[in-house]
Amino acid sequence: MTITAEQAEQAKGIILETLDDHHQGNLPYREVWTKPTEDFDGVAFLKVWVIYDGLPDSLDIDRLNSYLSYLHRAMLDAGIHALPSISYIPQSDTDQLGTPWIG
Repeated sequence: MTITAEQAEQAKGIILETLDDHHQGNLPYREVWTKPTEDFDGVAFLKVWVIYDGLPDSLDIDRLNSYLSYLHRAMLDAGIHALPSISYIPQSDTDQLGTPWIG
């Protein structure tokens, strides 16, 4: 079952807090977009797009993914039952309003 828009916003707050903790306030991101969805079996997902000023290097992505592995636990603790699916998008892959081309 898809999570609610309110739960998606709550999860976005958890994501932003996690990103800020990881980068100690120096994360070069512009914005975080989220979209609640589900697969054909009804499993809830939260698609997450992190918009960067460019892309972080691969080592930074590995570290960040490791850090964000705690995100699902934090979401469950907050009563948000969805699997996070995280993508990193450079600012250059967004339109003039900063909207990612995510289809």
